[in-house]
Amino acid sequence: MNQKSPAERVAEARARIRNIDVETAAAERDAGALVVDVREANERQEHGVIPDSLHIPLSAVPHSLDQLDRERSIIFHCASGGRSALATDFVQQQGFSQVANLDGGFAAWSDSGKPVERLG
Repeated sequence: MNQKSPAERVAEARARIRNIDVETAAAERDAGALVVDVREANERQEHGVIPDSLHIPLSAVPHSLDQLDRERSIIFHCASGGRSALATDFVQQQGFSQVANLDGGFAAWSDSGKPVERLG
């Protein structure tokens, strides 16, 4: 059996979802979109977070759909955009229609000078 590599799975997910840049993500966040951070807790501690983002690690996304509002726009992000592409694709397959992936992830957000909160 031919198993797909993680990179192949991410590429396939990215092809099925809406990928947005930092400026679009910031505008949609300001307009009320929920930002969901799928990084691990240690990454958030080390690098900071997008203010008011909801933390749902990638492994917990399938068990956390009840925390998400199907009527609200949702932007997923991770460190660079790969894991969040998988999360966006999964949630979209569960019937959520207003979902997007932050292209470049937290690194792109932080590098662009957008607000970052440090944790504790």
